[in-house]
Amino acid sequence: MTLPETREAIQATCMVYRTACLAIQAARQARQVVP
Repeated sequence: MTLPETREAIQATCMVYRTACLAIQAARQARQVVP
């Protein structure tokens, strides 16, 4: 695995992680709104 490939893999992982975090935050906010 070359350096550019590693960097792309890390960026892809970060994007997935960030998307998951946003989804979790949205779910938490929705849960707070609905009793």
